[in-house]
Amino acid sequence: MVPEVTAVLAASAVEVPIRKTEEPKRQEKGPPPVSKEVPKEKIQQLVEDANTSIRNMSTRLSFTYDSKAERNIIRIVDSETGKVIRQIPPEEMIRLSEHIKEVIGALVDKHA
Repeated sequence: MVPEVTAVLAASAVEVPIRKTEEPKRQEKGPPPVSKEVPKEKIQQLVEDANTSIRNMSTRLSFTYDSKAERNIIRIVDSETGKVIRQIPPEEMIRLSEHIKEVIGALVDKHA
């Protein structure tokens, strides 16, 4: 049985019955059931494989702060050549941000 609620509309002063609907029951989600344990030897082998893969990677991370752009910059660098593989944010975005700041500064100076 659903309770009935009466609402008064202020603009027209008309009472309109509103039926409260029941919310659908939510199913609780928990962790999926574990079918069986992984053998300790298998886990050790997976860890060794992961460590070997990481050692074989010839890259390093570089964290810097660009004071002109007022941003932190992360670079993925090839350890052997020193070449930047990826930069976050990209150089183009940093320069665009600097240009936008200059334009905004010029507009503020003109109107001040």
